[in-house]
Amino acid sequence: MPTQEKDTENHRRPPTVQPSTSNLQPSTPSFQPSTVAAALELYLEEIGKSRAGSTLNTYYYTIEKFKTTLAGRGCPPDKTPLAEMTNEWIQWFLDDLRILEPTTERSYLAAVIGFYEYVVAKNWLDLNLTEMRYFVRRRQRKLPQKAQRFPREQIDKLLHEMDTLCDRPFENDRERLAALRDRGLFYLLADTGLRVSEACSLTVGQVDFNEYELFAVGKGSKEARIRISPRALERLQKYLNIRENFHDMPPSPADTPLFARHDRRAGKKLRPISPRAVQQAVDRWVAQFLGPRYRTEITPHSFRHYFVTTVLRATGGDVEVARKLARHADISTTMRYAHLSDEELDRKYYEIFGD
Repeated sequence: MPTQEKDTENHRRPPTVQPSTSNLQPSTPSFQPSTVAAALELYLEEIGKSRAGSTLNTYYYTIEKFKTTLAGRGCPPDKTPLAEMTNEWIQWFLDDLRILEPTTERSYLAAVIGFYEYVVAKNWLDLNLTEMRYFVRRRQRKLPQKAQRFPREQIDKLLHEMDTLCDRPFENDRERLAALRDRGLFYLLADTGLRVSEACSLTVGQVDFNEYELFAVGKGSKEARIRISPRALERLQKYLNIRENFHDMPPSPADTPLFARHDRRAGKKLRPISPRAVQQAVDRWVAQFLGPRYRTEITPHSFRHYFVTTVLRATGGDVEVARKLARHADISTTMRYAHLSDEELDRKYYEIFGD
C-alpha cells in the first residue's frame, strides 16, 4: 500500500518544465534611435526616473556640454547616426574638461560613461566598455590630496575692482545695472555666507535695512536670521535705488526679487536671477579683473568660504562662532574651512616660542 500511494503522488506531480535556452539570449531591440541626439534624449528620460531634481539638472547640463564637444569635432549630435559612436568621443570630452576642477571633471565623466553603458545595455551598439574605462582611468586627473590654498587676497581684489568699476560711466543703463547688481551680490555673499541658491531666492521684503539683517530660507526649509555688514547693505541699497528708475515697479516692491535679471530678454519686468547666471557673472568679472586662470579657483561658493575664513581669522580660530554664523549643522563641516595662512601660523608660533 505505501508503494501504491507513492506511485499515485508521483503520478499527480506536474511535469518539470525545462527553461528555454532562447530566453537566455539577449533580445534584439525593437527600436533603435537613429541619431546620437535621440539616444541622449532617451538616456536622460531614463535617468529622470531615478534621480532627484538637482542631480537630474547636472545630468542635463553635462549632456549639453558633451553635445558641444561632439559638434566642435564635426559630429553634430542631431545629424550624426548613433552607429558612428566610438570610444574616441569620450576622449574628446576629457580634453574639453581640462579647464575644470578634477572633482567636476569626474562628475561630468560619470554622466557620459553612464550614457555609454546605457547604449550597450540597450543592445544598440557593441562598444568596448572595458577599453573605454581603461582610457578614462589613465587620462583623468587625480583628486587633490591636500586642500588648495584659498585665494582670499584675490577675492579682496575682486571686490575692490568691482567698486572701481561701478564708479565709472557706462555706455548703457543695462550694463550699469548688471554691474551694480553683481557688486551688491558679491559683497552680500562675502559678508553673510549666504548660499547662492538662498541669495537668488531673496525678495526685497526679506531685508531689514534698518536692523542690518535679512531672513532667508535655507536648507531643510528653515528660516534663518542673517546679519548684514554696513558695506554690503550700502552697495545693495545703491543698486535698488538705481533699479527703481529702470524697471516697472509693482505696487508692493517687497515681493520683487532682490537680485533681478537685466538682460534684454527680461524686458522691464523684474525676474529673479538664477544660480547659473551668478556663475556666469563670477566667471566674467574674475576673468576680467584677475585673469582667466582664476576662473577655476573662484566660484560662487568661494564667497561662502571667504566668509567663514574671515570669521575664523577675526575670532582667533573660534570654530563654534564660525559654525553658527555659517549655519552649519555639523562642526566638522566648518573645520574644512579652517585653513590658517602661513602668516597666522608664524604669529602663533612666535607667541608660543618667541622670547
